[in-house]
Amino acid sequence: MEFLQKLEPHITSEDIQLQKFALHILSDIPTLVPEEWTVRIIKDSLSNKEKETNFATLDNFPMNEEAAGLLIKGIKKSNPLYMHLYLRLLKKLDFKMVQKYKKELQRHFSKTEMKFYKILESSTEIEILGRYAEILKEMEEEHYYNSQLYRQAKHLAGLIVENGWITEEKVELKLMEQLKEPFFDYEGILIVYMIGLMKLKKFIPLMSPLLERDEDILLEEVAGTLKSFQSDEVVESVYPLCKKEESSIFALSVLGGTKTPLAVEKLKELFHEITDPESKDLVFEGLCRQLALEGLPEIEEYLKEQRRSFVIDVEETAYGYYRIMNLEHQNLESWQELIQEKDDRSKKEREGIFQPSTINPVVKETTVGRNDPCPCGSGKKYKKCCGK
Repeated sequence: MEFLQKLEPHITSEDIQLQKFALHILSDIPTLVPEEWTVRIIKDSLSNKEKETNFATLDNFPMNEEAAGLLIKGIKKSNPLYMHLYLRLLKKLDFKMVQKYKKELQRHFSKTEMKFYKILESSTEIEILGRYAEILKEMEEEHYYNSQLYRQAKHLAGLIVENGWITEEKVELKLMEQLKEPFFDYEGILIVYMIGLMKLKKFIPLMSPLLERDEDILLEEVAGTLKSFQSDEVVESVYPLCKKEESSIFALSVLGGTKTPLAVEKLKELFHEITDPESKDLVFEGLCRQLALEGLPEIEEYLKEQRRSFVIDVEETAYGYYRIMNLEHQNLESWQELIQEKDDRSKKEREGIFQPSTINPVVKETTVGRNDPCPCGSGKKYKKCCGK
């Protein structure tokens, strides 16, 4: 894929900001990332302590045994500030890999978590489906979102799909039932996840309108599934939603994350149609992440306005685009300096919030809002990073 070829030289770049930009783009298309790339990125990030925050972008990247082994070795020497990033990745490993490295992992996983993975090793179809139903019920009875239970449910959903224990007909039945309800329950949300795993493109027209809903977890799963298709049908389906205030943020995320010429064309059209400042910021970001010369006129027009954005990092986005596309710009050096200044400030803030003596892998700071930038420096929102 030509798009991946543009990114490959930068996935282990010595220019940390350029590498971060490349990895954020790859996080839009994790199913297209070769396993070997994940290994290379992990090795590179372990070789330079300034790059440990890269692990925050690898959430959905493919992990093989070599990648798992590297993380397990790396966590022993990790900066305590970033240990939770290692653990997030390790807790998403396939249960077979967890069992392979159980001796090393049991010091980092709770007894409940290790028991969960152990049970998966010898469970039958009936037992897996039964446990899945139990976890769904537990989550519905919880007053708050339980990330551990949700992670386990996704593990089980993946196994159910992998083993063919759910049919397309049953998926359709469950989805249609959920669409009649004002809110999706956890089973419905995970049906959306399964649709992505099963590559069921026929449901694109039914899922796209869900981007108008006001349910964080559902929106994230819908966006992830739609981006996984990398389809012009998705582009056509979400394009009208990009113009609506109630759906523009996630719809533009899907459009920018779909790497096709039609997506570039639609983003260019939106650039000239949209007047909302925040939406226009997201269109600019989407065009930059498409890595297409066709978007250059709009990108340059946006930069000439010298607008200040509260939703994207303009300098980091522009710097990454121009560097990867090997284009000249008079502000390249000043952008790089600004990015470094921001990183230095962010590092000092992290050191003030997270004390090195803190051993807990996940630190939640009540003064950080769910939609605020995560203080760990990953570049993600708090709710998608340390706040998970």
